[in-house]
Amino acid sequence: MQISVPKTGNFKAIASGIPGVNPILQNEQNKRVFVAQALNPALKGLNDKATESNLEGPLYVPNAPERQMGDRLGIDPEGEPLFLSGRVLDVNGQAIANALIEVWQPNSQGLYDILDPSQPVGNFRGQFHTDRDGNYRFETVVPNGYNVPADGPSGEMLRLLGRHTWRAAHIHFKLSATGYLPLTTQVFIDGAPQLDSDTTFTVRTNILKLQKHESADAKAQHQPPHTAEFNFVLKPIEAAK
Repeated sequence: MQISVPKTGNFKAIASGIPGVNPILQNEQNKRVFVAQALNPALKGLNDKATESNLEGPLYVPNAPERQMGDRLGIDPEGEPLFLSGRVLDVNGQAIANALIEVWQPNSQGLYDILDPSQPVGNFRGQFHTDRDGNYRFETVVPNGYNVPADGPSGEMLRLLGRHTWRAAHIHFKLSATGYLPLTTQVFIDGAPQLDSDTTFTVRTNILKLQKHESADAKAQHQPPHTAEFNFVLKPIEAAK
């Protein structure tokens, strides 16, 4: 699903005002994506059993590190560990084996690796493949929200609309599997600040409910402080015909 982004006129003037605090954000297409997210409601997914799609955003990087089931996604000494697992299924609830899952997210400070020189390249990015039962699992940290670039005309537009510039904490996913339509989406952390007022209007139904493990027994068993499960449902290619 795509959102139409004007290339001329006032929109171009707005996009040109986003500051070049990082070369990634100086890219004209990335500027337009940030402003499009902030000024346009995301298109809703089809009303069916499939997982709702969402915006990719400008911070996706192809060819992320390949990781094994259960691997740690990144390094963040200050972050709260989160063990995330789930399954990739079709609309009939059948497992999809060998589905490719690409994941990227900010760290506990709300910073992505490509915008933060202190992080190693590929930090909190990875590619996983589901097992024969459609399972995936990996360890990460609970991400934090962050401000989108909003200086210049774009920031002025948000201020005139009475809008803040915060994104609610989320994790990005891209999924693909033979015979199924690809899925790009975002999964939001339940209870995160700005969850009900994300500046991109993209918070929909994909909410990740964290389970806390603070008991002595949990600590004795070396359980991570947080666990969560989220299943993805892909549509068959025939659904697009």
